[in-house]
Amino acid sequence: MSLPKPDPAQQKVARSEVRSKARLLQKKGVRRYRLENRLGRVTTELEPELQAELLRACGQIVAGRGFSAKNPLEGIGVAACYALLDTFHFQAVGRRSSALEDGMLDEMRCLHRVTPDKVWVVYNLVAFGPAEPVS
Repeated sequence: MSLPKPDPAQQKVARSEVRSKARLLQKKGVRRYRLENRLGRVTTELEPELQAELLRACGQIVAGRGFSAKNPLEGIGVAACYALLDTFHFQAVGRRSSALEDGMLDEMRCLHRVTPDKVWVVYNLVAFGPAEPVS
């Protein structure tokens, strides 16, 4: 799928907002964050393993990962990546996958569910075989 080039100014705003959300999730924990920030939506309890992956993803986001193909999220499964998007009220509207030597690099265009003019481009490297967590 061909995706348009992301707007750098828009990505700077998204990066700041997503990093802020990731810090808050780390501080509050997954369960509390999802309950307090559900925006009237029904949220389901996530399995402990998925919660742990979400926390790892947030640690990587705070460290600056996930915002470029050169520095993607790593060791985060597909289910956890989609749970992350849902937790932060984003929805994937476009996706491109590129095969690499050690896995698939997913580039996803995500719109915010409440303010759809907010676009986040997230990059996630899904390893072939068992994923090894990256802190």
